Amino acid sequence: MAFGLTKRKAALLLFHGAPVLLLHCWDYISQQLTVADSEWSRDLDVFELFSGHGELGRQCRDAGFDVRTSDITKGKLHDIMTPEGFMLVLKGVLRLRYNGQLWLGVPCNSWVFMSSSTTKRTSSNHGIMGDEGVESVASGNIIAARVALLCMVAVIRNCYWCAEQPSSSCLKECPYISHVLTSVGPNFMKRTWMGAYGHWAAKPSQLWGSWWLGC
Repeated sequence: MAFGLTKRKAALLLFHGAPVLLLHCWDYISQQLTVADSEWSRDLDVFELFSGHGELGRQCRDAGFDVRTSDITKGKLHDIMTPEGFMLVLKGVLRLRYNGQLWLGVPCNSWVFMSSSTTKRTSSNHGIMGDEGVESVASGNIIAARVALLCMVAVIRNCYWCAEQPSSSCLKECPYISHVLTSVGPNFMKRTWMGAYGHWAAKPSQLWGSWWLGC
């Protein structure tokens, strides 16, 4: 089965700090595949997580790519905060073809400067995790941790990942994301303006993610 977790990939994930539970999740998904499933086990060019209205997915599909999107607006099953939701998006990442693209529009509400008076997030080692007594902060931290794991899996599977955030977001300084950016293969960071791509506002933004890394 194309979802099979090899010893090399398992060792690389553990080396980069992935919990053993992630390996069990991957193995469970592999074991649930049927013969019919094997025909599409690596059938996606793009998997868009936190897709919102799915504009990027539509553009990629129009360009001839095989695309799937996931967003909580599609239903509770797509909630990455739940075990079922995380397994669903993990399977989406595993379905990516060699050199496929994982695109992440990670919710930014608790990471941007405008909410810092409430979230208590600061750009420091001790303050970046914020006040976890605030629901949006606690959920934001969990999402960041799970996104980091998905990015690790993408790299180990010889795929790319890219995350989009507003320019004031401090998400990349979160230890989970920072670890992936600094330790799990080469990466890039670009600044751009969403207004240049049809957004109603200028919206200065940042993109960061992986260069290709063969494993």
